[in-house]
Amino acid sequence: MKPLFLLLLVASSGFAQSFRIGVEGGVPLTSAFNTQGPGAIPVVLPTGPPIYSSSTKRYTAGATAELDLPFHLAVKADLLYKRLGFGSATLGPAGTTAATTANSFELPLLGKYSVSKLGPLQPYVEGGVAFRTLQGVNQIAESVCPMCAVPLSQTSHPAELSHTFNKGFAAGAGLEFRHLLVGVFGEIRYTRWTTDAFSAPNGLLNSTRNQADLLVGVTF
Repeated sequence: MKPLFLLLLVASSGFAQSFRIGVEGGVPLTSAFNTQGPGAIPVVLPTGPPIYSSSTKRYTAGATAELDLPFHLAVKADLLYKRLGFGSATLGPAGTTAATTANSFELPLLGKYSVSKLGPLQPYVEGGVAFRTLQGVNQIAESVCPMCAVPLSQTSHPAELSHTFNKGFAAGAGLEFRHLLVGVFGEIRYTRWTTDAFSAPNGLLNSTRNQADLLVGVTF
């Protein structure tokens, strides 16, 4: 029994060293939405369909976990958070404006291959599937006319919301520096979503299916 116990102890110790967790963050390299319309929204125009504007929130934050495998392979999973939002306006003297926000949680599941080693530096490529869920969707609309009796409205199911759950595939390339138990990495990742999370009925807004991110992180 003693040799078996020692073998299990060594195996568990090796597994612990090959499994790493950490934190990561970054910035999106693409806009979250495609919109058509003027940047400045006038309010005294004939009433028409809503026009849209958006500004990409320039941050991504989350956690990562990675399990090293033989032959320079690894599997990794991330949990990434982004804040999404866009504005809309129905033009005219009795028009309305609306602000829509949502919390995006992405879960990429990736296979990773370290191409070669340049001392402590390890270039790598990765690919796999990704899942996204939207939480806390909220739209607040109000009249642009102070004298109009249009009440303030709020909804968690705006007309532009198409899918709160989405899936796609992801691929990326990066460079990692490892020293003892610490790893520091940077990468560019591309994600292709299969459906739109948001899509306006008039076709003037839709969420971007082609997504690119610059990510950096540290693992232990």
